[in-house]
Amino acid sequence: MRLSFMLPVTMVFMYVAACSATANSKISMMGSPDLVRSPEAGQNDTAGRRFLRKHKADEEEERVFGRDARSKVKKLARAMLKDSTKEPAGFAAWAAAGHTLDDIKNWLDVANRDKYLRIYNGYTFHTYQS
Repeated sequence: MRLSFMLPVTMVFMYVAACSATANSKISMMGSPDLVRSPEAGQNDTAGRRFLRKHKADEEEERVFGRDARSKVKKLARAMLKDSTKEPAGFAAWAAAGHTLDDIKNWLDVANRDKYLRIYNGYTFHTYQS
């Protein structure tokens, strides 16, 4: 037999063997109960395991960081405008919190509010000196 005929014959033989092997196997008709869980299932599921969330109510979104940080930065900037001795401690707090120069510039709206320009320049100086 030629080599070009051996490949299709081998493929047919393998296909028939695979079909007969699956016909004889036992197929489990039982579904897995762990695949889908209803969110309304409560704290414990039917298997008696506990969910990871401790409280039923959803917590607030964690991206609130920007709003809270923005209000704290503005509050501290207003305090620094009134009392310039608070500037070094305020700049150190901003640097420790990881606020970038762009964050401070956007949150204080330096482009439209000249009164915060001194604070922004001071933070720039503090950032490059550290």
